[in-house]
Amino acid sequence: MGAGAEPVAASRTVVQLRPVASALPMGFLGLAGGTFVLAGAEGWKHTAGVIGLVLAAVAVYAAFALAVEDQHRRTVLPTGRRAAGAGVLDGDWGHQTDRIVREAGVRRQL
Repeated sequence: MGAGAEPVAASRTVVQLRPVASALPMGFLGLAGGTFVLAGAEGWKHTAGVIGLVLAAVAVYAAFALAVEDQHRRTVLPTGRRAAGAGVLDGDWGHQTDRIVREAGVRRQL
C-alpha cells in the first residue's frame, strides 16, 4: 500500500472508535455493579455510583446542548460534531438530502 492509504485507514479507525468510546463507560458501569452484587464490597458500590453519576451528567449536558442548538439554529455549546455532522446546521436543505435518493426504501414516484 502507498502512503496515501494510511490517512484513510486512520480516519476510519477514529470513526469506528466513537461508538466504542460511548458504550465503554456503560460496560464499566455494568461491570462495577455486577461485581458489587457478586462480591458485596462497598467499594464497588461507590464506584458504580460515581460512574452512573458521570454518565448521567454527560447525558444531561448533551441533551441541553442539543436543545439549545436547536433553539438558536447554531452551535452554542460544544457537542463534538465533525465532518458531515458539523454541516447539518450550516448546510442548506439540498446539501442535507442530496444522497437520500440512494437510501434503502426510497424509489422514484410511480
